Amino acid sequence: MRKVLLATLVICMLALLSTLSMSVHATPPATAYGRWTYKPTFISRWADGNEFRYGEEVSTWTESFDGISHDVFTVVIHPSGFRNVKGLISFVGSVNGKSGTMVISFVGEGTPPPVTWSGQWVILSGTDGLENLRGQGTWWGPPTNVEYLGQIHFEPA
Repeated sequence: MRKVLLATLVICMLALLSTLSMSVHATPPATAYGRWTYKPTFISRWADGNEFRYGEEVSTWTESFDGISHDVFTVVIHPSGFRNVKGLISFVGSVNGKSGTMVISFVGEGTPPPVTWSGQWVILSGTDGLENLRGQGTWWGPPTNVEYLGQIHFEPA
């Protein structure tokens, strides 16, 4: 009887230890790339020689991010023509075959005319199939039609 009890205890301990050694990992990083095309509308205010543009836009995303978004932003245009931008993107669509919504923050700068933009983006949150999506990267190009590139991965649920 003692041998059966001891064997049962050893088996239970081994089973418990094997579950402790299992770990849950995020998916490997994947490259995210594509085109972000937007059509902005804004209002402008001026102060101390700077123009402040407060706006929103409807955007189309292709390739890794496939969907549409509603974006809000602020652009500061300095007297030299140099520009700073920051904003939030509310995306609806799919990423790597998973559908949902996500919020992306972006910041950037633009050169004096002819304007060329460059900046960074980071995924802040998501819902549904994109709830555990994480990522960050860069964006660049001419106004209203920029490229994006970065690394994304899904965290464990």
